[in-house]
Amino acid sequence: LIEIIDKNGNISLLKDIENFNYTGDKSINDIVEYNNKLYISTSFAIVVYDLSKQQFGDTFFIGDESTEVLINKIKIFDNKIYAATENGIYVADADNLNLIDFNNWTHYFTGNFVSIEVFNNQIYTIKDKTLYRLENNLLVTVKTYSQSLLSLKSSTDYLTISTLRIIYINKTDNSQYTSYTTVSTNPYYFSTNTALFDNNTLYIATTEYGILKSEFETIGDFTEIHPDGPLSNSPFSISVKDANLWVVYGGYSTSYNPSNGKYGVSHFNANNWVNIPYSNFNVKNLVNVTFDINNSNKVYISSYAASSPTDVTNTGGMLIMENDEMTDFWNYSNSGLENLIYTANPNYISTRIGGSAFDSQGNLWIANSWVNEPIKKYSSNGVWSSFDMTSIASYGGYGLNELIVDSFNNVWIGSRQDGVLVFNESSNNKTALTTDSYLGALPSLNVRTIQMDASNRLWIGTYGGLVVLYNAINVFSSSSVIAESVIILEDNVAQKLLGDAVINSIAIDGADNKWFGTDSGGVLQTNPDGSTTLQTFNTDNSPLPSDKILKIAVDKNSGKVYFATDKGIVAYNSNVATYGDELPEVYAYPNPSTKNNSLITIDGRNGAHLPNKTNVKILDTAGNLVYETNVKEGEELYGGKVVWDKTNLAGKKVASGVYIVLLTSNESSETAITKIAIIN
Repeated sequence: LIEIIDKNGNISLLKDIENFNYTGDKSINDIVEYNNKLYISTSFAIVVYDLSKQQFGDTFFIGDESTEVLINKIKIFDNKIYAATENGIYVADADNLNLIDFNNWTHYFTGNFVSIEVFNNQIYTIKDKTLYRLENNLLVTVKTYSQSLLSLKSSTDYLTISTLRIIYINKTDNSQYTSYTTVSTNPYYFSTNTALFDNNTLYIATTEYGILKSEFETIGDFTEIHPDGPLSNSPFSISVKDANLWVVYGGYSTSYNPSNGKYGVSHFNANNWVNIPYSNFNVKNLVNVTFDINNSNKVYISSYAASSPTDVTNTGGMLIMENDEMTDFWNYSNSGLENLIYTANPNYISTRIGGSAFDSQGNLWIANSWVNEPIKKYSSNGVWSSFDMTSIASYGGYGLNELIVDSFNNVWIGSRQDGVLVFNESSNNKTALTTDSYLGALPSLNVRTIQMDASNRLWIGTYGGLVVLYNAINVFSSSSVIAESVIILEDNVAQKLLGDAVINSIAIDGADNKWFGTDSGGVLQTNPDGSTTLQTFNTDNSPLPSDKILKIAVDKNSGKVYFATDKGIVAYNSNVATYGDELPEVYAYPNPSTKNNSLITIDGRNGAHLPNKTNVKILDTAGNLVYETNVKEGEELYGGKVVWDKTNLAGKKVASGVYIVLLTSNESSETAITKIAIIN
């Protein structure tokens, strides 16, 4: 994808390469301008874009017999175009009007030349670990390095050579190259993509921190340059509460083995992003964030990791952060959390913490995989408890993920291989919802996500589709516990909602609407019982960068819904508010409403919202009923607010005038009134 930003800040989106009829990789590796044309290096050919005409031109397939070849980089020098490719270097006359003919390109050398650069009026290129100078179409070895070379960048006085961990800055002295200085990137721990030294300043393009900038006199003292955003476009999980969004970047394989990434965490505090590097806490593979029940500035972050006993902070556990600072770390040696039970290698310690959640009494429940007592409780007074589940799940379900606690203090946990584990401490009841016909009837034992709604329905997303356990409060008392698919009509044919799609995430907003994140089909929003699809989002109809949805999180106060994909995070303002506890002072906006406003919102003042099932009547000045809502299930799509489209009961737009809004709470014990002026 190419975006062109003009001098006025206007952005043009060019999708021609993305939409090009080619089944292989379409990555763009480099862009160079010559005679008002862009020469674009792609993974298959050179693509030309005419800036004056603002349109794409020819595509040069320069391989033998016009076949595709990966173009790493292009340089144009002395009216010749040099293309460094995976199969040598190709050279042609830049002013030749028929470069689409591969015969007009001369092929030199073999091997993967990853970069090419002009420096001091000479051509330099790199392959493997060697820097070459191109003289009379021959390669002259300049220097061989200890690591593979990734890129070349030239400035007026310096040639910058990059490896993954080391930057070499060279200058000339009577045409002889010497090493000017060496900068090791290991202390800062990042991966280099490319670097440039210019005007006594070093710029390094990194995978983890955007661009790092350092003055030569204080080399290694870096300033980060990047957009205000998270650390990476590859989140694993997100959580949000009271406008605080947290992002973690760890993960595990399909068999729930830890990826052991040394990643930081990102926190958006409603105003800006705070990116906390791994070096601030030294805890690996963070996979889940749980907010403290009483403090939105305090979070409990699960570490699903493995290391040796001498590196205890990286063996997994629970990282606690408050006000963006590490305050504690629980692991197998200082808490009730446990190391996985098999000990074939005594130097391999792994405490695998998946999900966690608070109950209404302030106790923190934690899912600890691969142990006989996988359910841990850290009580509100600081006491640890563990609960055995071996009668229903071996080794803690071979990998536990999401954990929720319902209003009856039942603990529900999703697992990779044992379905949904259920436990109640007071009664010591425990069971598992599996694929058994009378004990769950799940479409798959691989449960990815679980959520309990306001009607005590458990929504279960599995590797084999979506099911709902109705009357989940009876899970221990009923002789037959069956989760059912949601059946909808599509083209007058009865079908399962979302079919057999892999469901990675389920979220519930303030109106009890459901949001489903799939592994390859984007996002689906439904009404509370799933019978009506409200919206679908995918890469074709929305800003979603990918249809692979990893996690959905809803901020019920603001109504914003956050989608974590494998290519970044997108926020959507759903305009849904959480329900209030009592009927507040209400108002309508915009008011007066002109023909430019298609919708009017009726809500509480000062951040308050309407209680559930608040009846709303809109009357004209003669007392005639114009509109009524929230009188039946499914009308409360916006939760604790009402959005009116200015139509009457017949579906026609109302006339100009003053309208009276009467609100009555569910118990008819509270009433409120406001007025709306409409000017068409």
